[in-house]
Order: sequence, then C-alpha cells, then structure tokens
Amino acid sequence: MQANVSQFPWPTLDQPFVTVESNLDLSEPRDYFEDWYANINVPNMGLVDISLLSDPIVPEVPSFVPEYQYTLVQHAPAIQHAVEPAVEPSYKLHTNTPADTPTLFEPERVVADSNKLKTGTAQPTKQFACELCAKTFTRRESMKNHVSSVHQRLKPYKCQYAKCTLEYSTPSDLRRHVREKHLRNSEKLFICQGRTADGKLWGCGKRFHRSYQLTGHWKSNRSQKKCHIPPDFDYAPIKFRIRFRSCLVKIRGPSAKPRRAPPPGTVRGFKIYILNNFEITIILPMFRAVARSPLSLARTYATGKVTGQFTGKPGPDGKYTVTMIPGDGIGPEIAASVEAIFKEAKVPITWEPVDVTPSLINGKTTLPADAVASINKNLVALKGPLATPVGKGHQSMNLTLRRTFELFANVRPCKSVQGYKTPYENVDTVLIRENTEGEYSGIEHEIVPGVVQSIKLITKPASERVIRYAFEYAKSVNKPEVRVVHKASIMKLSDGLFVETAKEVGKEYPDIKLSFELLDNTSLKLCADPSEYKSLVMVMPNLYGDIMSDLSSGLIGGLGLTPSGNMGNKVSIFEAVHGSAPDIAGKGLANPTALLLSSCMMLRHMELNSHADKIENAVLKTIASGPENRTRDLKGTSTTSHFTEQVIKNL
Repeated sequence: MQANVSQFPWPTLDQPFVTVESNLDLSEPRDYFEDWYANINVPNMGLVDISLLSDPIVPEVPSFVPEYQYTLVQHAPAIQHAVEPAVEPSYKLHTNTPADTPTLFEPERVVADSNKLKTGTAQPTKQFACELCAKTFTRRESMKNHVSSVHQRLKPYKCQYAKCTLEYSTPSDLRRHVREKHLRNSEKLFICQGRTADGKLWGCGKRFHRSYQLTGHWKSNRSQKKCHIPPDFDYAPIKFRIRFRSCLVKIRGPSAKPRRAPPPGTVRGFKIYILNNFEITIILPMFRAVARSPLSLARTYATGKVTGQFTGKPGPDGKYTVTMIPGDGIGPEIAASVEAIFKEAKVPITWEPVDVTPSLINGKTTLPADAVASINKNLVALKGPLATPVGKGHQSMNLTLRRTFELFANVRPCKSVQGYKTPYENVDTVLIRENTEGEYSGIEHEIVPGVVQSIKLITKPASERVIRYAFEYAKSVNKPEVRVVHKASIMKLSDGLFVETAKEVGKEYPDIKLSFELLDNTSLKLCADPSEYKSLVMVMPNLYGDIMSDLSSGLIGGLGLTPSGNMGNKVSIFEAVHGSAPDIAGKGLANPTALLLSSCMMLRHMELNSHADKIENAVLKTIASGPENRTRDLKGTSTTSHFTEQVIKNL
C-alpha cells in the first residue's frame, strides 16, 4: 500500500535534521506493517524514516535473534522528520494514518532531543496505548502481547518440540517453558547404533545427551569390543545415528535479508540443523556463540593418571615394528639416513613406512586408513617434516595427527651440543607443551567481512593431563621443580584455569616444587641466562609452548639440533620439528640430526636405552669432529650421505 507523503511539510535540504537512536525487539515479525511501510518513498531521498508513521524503519539485518539490540542508521542525504518549522530541540509529530491501517496503536509520538538520547538522559515515554483498557506501553510488542493475552485470550506461541502441544500468550512464557521442561530434562538424542555396508546392524543401543559423549563411548576400549564397531568406521561427521529435534532451523548470515524469527528458545549457543541426506553441520548464531569443527567436538579427554608409557610388544623375531612417516621435502632423505644408521647399529626395529597424504571424505580432511591402522597397531611412530600450505582450506597434518591419536603433550628437550659453539653454553632445558587446545584448537570464523574471531580453548581435563605428565616426567629425570609458564595476569579465565589446575595437581607431588612465572618474564630470563632452567621442567599452554620451544632451540643452534616427542595415552609420535625445506630437497644437503635425536628419544621411550646412547653419542661425536663432517646449516660442508657415513663409523 502506498502512503500519501505529499501532505507532509518537507523541509528544505539546508535545514538541520534529527538523528534518532532506538533499541528494537525483533523477536517476532510485525505482520501489520510489513506491506504498509515497504513502499513509502520520497523522490530523490529514498525510504522515509518510518517514525513518520509511528514505527521505525528496519534495515536489512538479521531479524532472527531474539531481543537483538541495534541502532537506526541515518538516511542520506538529509531525510527529515515532518516537523513544524523552528521547533527545537523536541519535535511533536502528527501523522495521517491511512484508512485501512490497523488502529490498535496511537499514531502520535514525541521524539526526544537526539543529544539526550545519545547520552542516555532522555526518559522513555509510554507512547502505545490499548484502546480497550487505556493502558500504555513503551514498546509496540508489549502492547500487542497485552491485547492478545488479556483481551483476545489468544495463545499464538506454540512449543515446537515433538509431542508437546502447549501454547502460550507471550514469547517469554514460551521461553520459560522450553527452558524448564525441555532443556533441563531433554531426551537423549544420540544413540549408539549403525549399519555396515553389507546391511549388518551394530551398536549397543545406549543413548546419550551430547554428541561428544557418544564419540567418547565409541573410543573406549570396552565399546570397541562390546559394540562391534567396524574397523573402518569414521566418528565424524555423524550420520544416520542422531534423533533430531524438529524445532531446529537453518540460520543465515549477516548479509541475508530479514526472515521470520525462529521459535523462541531455539537460538541458544551451538546448534545442529539438518541438511540434505541428514548430514549435520555446525552453525553460528549471530553474536551468540562460536562454531566448532566436528573434529573438536569429537575430542575426549582422559581423567586417569597419565604417563604415556610404551606398551608395545616385540614380534616373534624379537624386533619391534615402528611406523615410519617420511614426510615432505627433505623428509625422505633424512628418513633414509635414520634407517641406515639403525641398521648398522643393529637396533631391534622393523620399519613400516606409511603415507599420510590426506584425503577428503564427506568434506573433512582425513588421514589414510592404512596409516591410522599402522600407528594404532605399532603404538609408536617416527615422523619427518610435513608441509602445510598457507591459506584457507588447508588443514595442518601435524594438528590432525595430534587430534587423531590424542597426543596431549609435546616434549622438547634442548641441550647444548659439545663441539658446536653458540653464544650460550651449557644450555639444558626441558619444555612440555599442551598439544591439543589453546589458540591452536582451530575454532575460528569470520563474523562479518573484515572481522574474524579465534577462540582460545582451555579445559580442566586437558590441563590436568599435561601438568600431571610434567610432574611424572620431572620425577623420571630427577628434576626437583616444575614451573608453570602462563599469562594469567591478562588471560584471567583461560590461563587462570591452567594455573589453578596446576596448584591442585601439585598437591599430589609434595617432593617436587611447583612454581609459576609469567611468559614475558620467562622469555627475558631464558635469553639472559638459561642456566636457571637447568634443574626444572617448564609446562605451558599450546601457543606459549610453540614459541618458547623454538626460542630454546635457538639457544643451542636451531631446530636442526632439537628432538621432539608427542606423547599420548597409547600412541606416541616422535618427529623432527624443522620445516620440509623444499628448496634443498633432493640436493643431498639436509641435516638428519634432529630426526636422529628424536629417534633416540623414541628408543628411550621404548626402553631400548643402550641403543639410544650408542646412536646419540655417535651423532654428537660426528658434529664435534669438525666442519667437514657437519652440514651447511651447522656451518659445515658435509652432505647428507657423508654425515650418515661418519655417524656409522663412530658407532
């Protein structure tokens, strides 16, 4: 319907205009006025500020979030209110409402001074009156709820949950019902049940409230036998095993046009909605919560005491089988060097090489099934460097390995190499880094174009697990102190939880001293005098550990001399932490020292200490023998093959 705007005394463009700020409740659609004010136009000015017709104009913003507060935009170039000339600073607006406009509302309104509205000094006026009882309201929605519930006895708000037929007069009553009856005592929607490719049913039929509870149930040793889970079963995304609520709806992003609001109470935090073929997707309600990847939802944490001990058994020939992941770039070259040295040292190990080139299954980056099966069978692996392309859509395979096998702790010992001189002498530090959460949880998204958000996830079970491992490690290497490095002075909740968890775990180890230090102070003292950290073990969250471990490596000569191990409850993966160096791949210039020292860590983890000592001493003796036996990154002239031959001679 067109509104007659010619009757309004429009001011000239050089006169001042008023900017009105308003808070709107868009939790329900305004059916009365949608068609009416949609066509109100003024020549050369665009849409008229709808306050002329006693209702604000609605910009194209999402209307699905209940009680979402926002400010009206100012329309250019100079859209005016229909006012009587020279009336400031308050305007009393009179509008001629069209004949067929609903007459439930009083068309007259008073607009307060814009400066008072901006500073919050203006008092709200009850400008909407009920014609049946003369009661006034400050908001149109409040008055409509009053009319429908008190006078018309209407109950337009129906509960959308299955098998619930209750109706309510107001949205608040419906939200209260959903919160008290459904959210507290919600039915268990996730069931342990599936069907194999040949149609055979498996699962124990147990039901769970949350998806992560179901995936944790599947990953337990007991369920592997009891539920008869197929060996090729993929835990996420979960298909055909979920009972969905009927009230969940698809939500569009901030660039979408306004749509009818969903039933109150359904847009709360993380939600799952149905796409084609019943695939689930994690969505982000605007300005409410943060989407999480299916992989992070499937993660579970052990709560028992954790030591990461090796439980593998040798084969009939007395040899252990170890998975070898050569990696990318220079990875195959240094892996071949390790295999040759192990063969000459007569280490009782059989290598099982696998390829971890990822595949895309159901839109998710997935490790090859044979690689996962090999690592799960052998319980230990040695990994070369893996390259991760920079850019959207490329997931780090190192991060995928840590999450797949729950490698919760990264151990990084840094010790000065005798014979290779650096500005720092007698460096001997041990850093243990939480490996699964923090800023590297992979929980990030774009709110609006140009604005992104990344979430730092810290949980007590994961913190307790890595801190307890740090105490156990300190006990095993006879170090009398564990130092927690944090930034709780700024990150009061996340790092604060990490610190409080350390205090609780520290009570179980009275013989080991527990201390705390801020991250920036640790960086300063470590660079000034690293000898203070010789008698302690540092433990810290993920991002801090990533940075500080590389800093410690720089003190002894770089990542080419630094071993590393990723420890889990069952599986452990030892790796060279340097890059894949594609610029020198295939040229015979790679330095295999880091992977060799990591393999020595692996041998000690497997309790093959004599072989580990033999290989480590041979490597250190080769480096100390002179630049002719060192690779170029260690200021030498040796090639990879020559370095390998010298290590074999020094065995």
